[in-house]
Amino acid sequence: MRYHLSPDVFYRTYNSRAIVYQTDVRKVYVYTAPAAEILDYFKEPRSAEECADLLSVRHDLPDSEREGLVSFAEALAKSGILQGEHELVEDMDSAENFFRQTSLPPFVLYGALIELTYRCNERCRYCYCVTEEKGEMTTDEVKRVLDELRAMNALEVTFTGGDLFVRSDALELIEYAYHIGLLVTVFTNGIALTDSDLLRLKACHLKSIHFSVYSHIPERHDFFTQVKGSFARTTEIIKKCVLLGIPVNIKTTVTEFNFDDLEGIISLAKELGATVQVGMTVCAGNDGNTEPLQYRVTSAEKLAKAIGILRENVLFRCSSDFVLPRERDDVICTAGFNSLSVNPYGEVFPCNAYLLKCGSVRESSLKEIWEESEKLKELRTKRYSDIEGCENCPDFQYCNFCPGSALTETGDPLKRFPEACTLVQAKKLAEKNKGGKA
Repeated sequence: MRYHLSPDVFYRTYNSRAIVYQTDVRKVYVYTAPAAEILDYFKEPRSAEECADLLSVRHDLPDSEREGLVSFAEALAKSGILQGEHELVEDMDSAENFFRQTSLPPFVLYGALIELTYRCNERCRYCYCVTEEKGEMTTDEVKRVLDELRAMNALEVTFTGGDLFVRSDALELIEYAYHIGLLVTVFTNGIALTDSDLLRLKACHLKSIHFSVYSHIPERHDFFTQVKGSFARTTEIIKKCVLLGIPVNIKTTVTEFNFDDLEGIISLAKELGATVQVGMTVCAGNDGNTEPLQYRVTSAEKLAKAIGILRENVLFRCSSDFVLPRERDDVICTAGFNSLSVNPYGEVFPCNAYLLKCGSVRESSLKEIWEESEKLKELRTKRYSDIEGCENCPDFQYCNFCPGSALTETGDPLKRFPEACTLVQAKKLAEKNKGGKA
């Protein structure tokens, strides 16, 4: 781990003592004078060992004192006086994932995604959202859904769009969810947010706020969103969120348009202090329009290269990056098992990519839909062994089959579709080339 001096640290040496102010946490430290020399070395990113080596050579120190310097530098890092370089981590073995996989009872609602609107202030070229004249849920209708989620003991709610901040009540709804005890995540492009909005979001203690970024090159990002200045505005808001301590995630999708920008997007996330989430597939429109699929990467070799780039830049904390421990009688995905989605018009689906309408909150309570929908009941009986065309596939353990994509592309959520097989081949190629780029 390489460290650098925290930006909230100020220090000086007077006689034989060094005084160190750490302003963000209102702490003052007093050390012997050599501590200031050590801090000087961390004005540039260095590991504790590198710093110890430099000082050992400069002062001709014995090995025992070198070890003490390493320990002292690590103690400075533990106190926050030194900061570690920003790491990008995909933590597949997190406590949350472990809980959801081992302790969450089946058919208990844990979280929901609410699409507040399909309207947006950007016009992204592969957007799946299609606005319909059905009338978006009112503020009171959304609050009633939130109350029902809380009454059903759900923990999480994610608000998205379109861009939710096109709605004038978006912040009111986020604050309402927070005040009734729901853990809130927000998906946005951020360009409509003001400084006062960010302060209100900070007060809601979000789980995370996710921003879509399509390239690290401003002109290319703006070309894709079709809004001039959108890159500058989104990154400005990201920086402010990081400064305020709001957890930030950058989301992007590997496409033919931005394939060569992937490393730059990852570097941008590191520079800004955000996590990064990279999708490998482009979805059709929610009206079945397949035009967005023209941006999809169809080459297994290129997808394998993208996976290789991710492996070089993102630390995967999981037992295996590709091979998934599963049986053929396992559930295909948890959509409809522990989560659901509500669109802007109150229609309920297993998830926003699995457009199997299971009811409407304008006609029934969320609890009634969750417990009594025949479509949800049938969905919950399906297993990998029910997928048509995959019965004898030798690559079963590599497959992340998506019923939503299958439904959109074949009309049947349990039918093999080509893209799933392309992704399997990409994973296998990336595994073969493990340790280097594909």
